[in-house]
Amino acid sequence: MILTFAQYNTLVATGMSATCEQVTSRTAFDSVMVRYSIAILLSNGLITAVDQRKDGTTSYRLTEFGASCIADYELHNPALKVTPSFNAEEVNA
Repeated sequence: MILTFAQYNTLVATGMSATCEQVTSRTAFDSVMVRYSIAILLSNGLITAVDQRKDGTTSYRLTEFGASCIADYELHNPALKVTPSFNAEEVNA
């Protein structure tokens, strides 16, 4: 799948597990763009909805296909590579 920069950034921000709100805070995109990107990524199997948290929000996780798409994007677009801006404690919260 050919990713847009927004989709790539959303995948990287998702990490091992993240809610829509966490992805929004980890990117420079507004919540509408993040929700749109999540919908596209879900429908193409790059992320999966894994659980509902205690507060009722859904958590998303990167799939193997999604990880492969990140690697492919970074290979072909090295100047656009982003570094995740979160730590393990935040992901497990």
